[in-house]
Amino acid sequence: IESVAAAVPQDSRLKFVLFGDGPDLEKAKALVVANQLTGTVVTPGHSAHVLRYMKGADILINPSLSEGLPNVVLEGMALRRAVIATNVGGVPELVEDGSSGLLVEPSDVPAMTDAILRLSKDRYTRERLGEAALRTVREKFTFEAQTDRLAELYAELIE
Repeated sequence: IESVAAAVPQDSRLKFVLFGDGPDLEKAKALVVANQLTGTVVTPGHSAHVLRYMKGADILINPSLSEGLPNVVLEGMALRRAVIATNVGGVPELVEDGSSGLLVEPSDVPAMTDAILRLSKDRYTRERLGEAALRTVREKFTFEAQTDRLAELYAELIE
């Protein structure tokens, strides 16, 4: 929310949908109100329609402080969306910084703000990252690719 509050004055076209629920949702909603972002940030909480919203988005942002291998990032990449994510957990296995998305350090508000503004203003980079993201998913994260890698691992272990 802090990054959004810093980015919006520099690009008034920006609109955000914040999905998810949990203990920080009410705090996030309060920050939206406190930063006068009510018309800019929608906070539906948990939704069964996340993919529908992602299809209408230009950028997927995953600002987590900790992660495993986040499906939402894979889904955004599979939809050919440019991804901005924090450099935590398994995210660097999905997103190669500058190639298939942008990685920022967790809680680095200026870096997240810069990444948002960079992609909001540069359609070419958004499209390039989205294409690379889709290629990454197809090459490394389809069921077939995962099965092939697992079979290779078993073959190595057996030897």
